[in-house]
Amino acid sequence: MNRPAHRRPAPATNPWPLVTLAMAFALASSARGQATEPAPAARLAAARAAIRETEDASEVARKRPQASRDQAEVDRTHAAFVAALQAGRKIARDIFKTEPSTDAGLDACDLILTGQFQSLEATDAMQAVARFHAGNPRIGPLVARSAYYNPCPGLGSYDAVGVLLDAVEKKNTDRVVLGQAALGRARRALTVHQVADNVAMLVAADGPAEYKRSVIALSQSQTHSTLDVERTSAEAIAAFDQVIKLYGDVPDLHRIVPLPTPESLADDALPQRYELQHLRIGLPAPEIEGVDLNGRPFKLSDFRGKAVLLFYWASWCGPCMAAVPHERELAERFAGRPFALVGVNADEDRDHGLAVATKERVAGRSFWNGPDGSDGPIAKAWNVRSWPTNFLIDAAGTIRFKGLGEKDLDAAIEKLVAEAKQSPGAVHQAQ
Repeated sequence: MNRPAHRRPAPATNPWPLVTLAMAFALASSARGQATEPAPAARLAAARAAIRETEDASEVARKRPQASRDQAEVDRTHAAFVAALQAGRKIARDIFKTEPSTDAGLDACDLILTGQFQSLEATDAMQAVARFHAGNPRIGPLVARSAYYNPCPGLGSYDAVGVLLDAVEKKNTDRVVLGQAALGRARRALTVHQVADNVAMLVAADGPAEYKRSVIALSQSQTHSTLDVERTSAEAIAAFDQVIKLYGDVPDLHRIVPLPTPESLADDALPQRYELQHLRIGLPAPEIEGVDLNGRPFKLSDFRGKAVLLFYWASWCGPCMAAVPHERELAERFAGRPFALVGVNADEDRDHGLAVATKERVAGRSFWNGPDGSDGPIAKAWNVRSWPTNFLIDAAGTIRFKGLGEKDLDAAIEKLVAEAKQSPGAVHQAQ
């Protein structure tokens, strides 16, 4: 779809993961029929304690300074967190089935919706919250997460989120909860605009066939009769303006680990409004000026006359590193043609980023996003919130595609390189 003060982790011999997991699994076992099982609230509380403890340890391991980070510890603590989460969801499912309308049922729905949103189970949980708990002031975090992860028509629990937002707007009087719902509405409006934007670009120009099919199918799954780019853009901007005006000071209750969390809804809405106005497909790509991983200054506009794949990556981002071989293959395939790969690296330590880029043979030249990592100035200016992210820019410096996968990316690059060859001043030397 980003990323994202360092604490020292507990010693590797600390037995807490086994203790907390044993507790979670013991509670799960009790749900299978023991006569003296704890009350639902106690079972959920114990499960959440295990999840929090393992999640905190996972974050500590991941946020160690890169020079001293132990990947084995990162993997081990993450596995413990996943195991605790799965055990907790098992407990929550058992409780949700028997008492969805109680406070314990709400807490069970909240736990079910921790990290999963596009399943039948998640749909059932959101429908239960809409039916029984829409007026509860405690549902702010649940609303924030549900709306964030289901913005796209045709995906998972999209319709269930709409029902939930409707119910919250009708029944809830808590300003914090209403603010999360308003931001969810704005995100949904943004997605409709993005579908309209992509369809318009791909239908007008012979874009990647697979990407075109997926976007058009997505457009047909939503309820708008037409997909007018300017109208949908204006609607999304108006929705974000509403968030900023009415709820700008409300705290943002959604977290994306390991990304920095906006403090207020205005902090979240303003960059997305900026993206609508300045980072849309068909608009000029904003200039980037910075230094590469060797400390040498350069600019994005240095590559004018070429098709440019701008890709955001970091050594801590597994999908980013998984994309490196394909990016290297692109560099080789388009060598000598008007094409360049330009990265933006979000490692907090520039030397570490350089070492990884050298070892893994990351293609192209990368800007360094600065010591704040994923929260650095380039990613902020381009509103990058998920890693990896890519933009495909044509020889004239116009944003033509965003967020393409491998198959679609290859076809789109081929198209823009062919265009670049025909453009005045095209550069036929790879960088």
